[in-house]
Amino acid sequence: MSEWEVSNEWRIEPLKLICSLITDGAHFSPVPQVEGEAIANVKDMKGNRIDYDSCTRISKEAFEFLVSQNCSPRKGDVLLSKDGTIGRVVLFEDDRQIVLLSSIAIIRPKPEVDPHYLRYVLSSFSFEQQLYSLQSGSALKRITVRDINRLKISFPPVHQQRKIARILTTVDNLIEKTEALIAKYQAIKQGMMHDLFTRGVDEHGHLRPPYEEAPELYKQSELGWIPKEWEVKQLCDLGTIVTGNTPPTASVQSYDGPFMFVTPVDITDNITLISTTARTLSKGGLAFSRAIPANAICTVCIGSTIGKIARTSAFCATNQQINSLVLNDDRYSSLMFYLMCNYLPAQLRVEAGLQAVPIVNKRRFSELLVAAPTLIDEKTVISKHLSAIDRSIAQEQEAVVKYAACKTGLMQDLLTGKVRVKVDEAEEVARV
Repeated sequence: MSEWEVSNEWRIEPLKLICSLITDGAHFSPVPQVEGEAIANVKDMKGNRIDYDSCTRISKEAFEFLVSQNCSPRKGDVLLSKDGTIGRVVLFEDDRQIVLLSSIAIIRPKPEVDPHYLRYVLSSFSFEQQLYSLQSGSALKRITVRDINRLKISFPPVHQQRKIARILTTVDNLIEKTEALIAKYQAIKQGMMHDLFTRGVDEHGHLRPPYEEAPELYKQSELGWIPKEWEVKQLCDLGTIVTGNTPPTASVQSYDGPFMFVTPVDITDNITLISTTARTLSKGGLAFSRAIPANAICTVCIGSTIGKIARTSAFCATNQQINSLVLNDDRYSSLMFYLMCNYLPAQLRVEAGLQAVPIVNKRRFSELLVAAPTLIDEKTVISKHLSAIDRSIAQEQEAVVKYAACKTGLMQDLLTGKVRVKVDEAEEVARV
């Protein structure tokens, strides 16, 4: 089915014919102030909502003037970003009044178009293609209200629109709930890491009492108070430090080669690397003498993402912005990974100081400190606790990816009419 091949029940119309209002926000920026009424910009469109906490504040007089100029959305309006970042979509469902800057368009559908359905259409790939074909401006990309009026959408009768929107909303709710669960697990992990890395566990596998309750169980160190059974060590005492390098251009020829080539862009969070943006073609292309094995711990030591840490899952190489620790004993690589995530970022920021380009060289990196348990049982218990919570997070992250893929497929099928939805009479009566 091509872009505009739809069934006989479906219509294809420009937005100007199916909307009662298409406008944008204020074309001037009121003077910001510490407190006052909220005015939203594109940066405040987050997910399917307006983040009021991030909105600029303006005076009540300026706010009321902009309301009088149609710069305030009503409940049921669809908002579309049109300047700078193009294509963000929010269905405005708040009772709270707000005004918008001109970077956001207000689209008010007529009764024949369900606003929930319209929100999904404006977020679809086919609509995004229309948007990007209209972009103008060399430095700042934008589309005009006149352009938006001409953009076309396809739609079935309104009862089918509502059914389609309900199906997609169900998937969105699953994604949202799963993301909330991930955030909960991550908060639990942070609390767990704080407790485990300041108190450790005793011979029974229980957290030691905090220092305030049992100071005799702790000792002072370069990293603060740590359990007496722990030791502070430099990274160079734990293994070999490897600084990556950039192989010749000819050796990074394929995204389908057998070996990962890690750059800072791949270390977006403290993760275990299972894929990278680039792969090298051969061992020769890896700059083999600087390659690192699985269970090595990579740390970004140059630039804006300094302090990001990842663990390798397979043989790979890195570029020169990354220093890696190849452990002498990798049986507890997961524990050392967690410890480095806990202790290194703050030290790296101090080492980088106020340099224009933050950088920590190999020598200074090798001298960074971690505190670690010396007893095997304690190492094992801590590793198990943290690995368990990581597995839970990974499972939910996989679920989000699956739900997102499901949503993409459903949008492609349902918003083009490729897959028809049936709405029975009972469902429509319940809806009314």
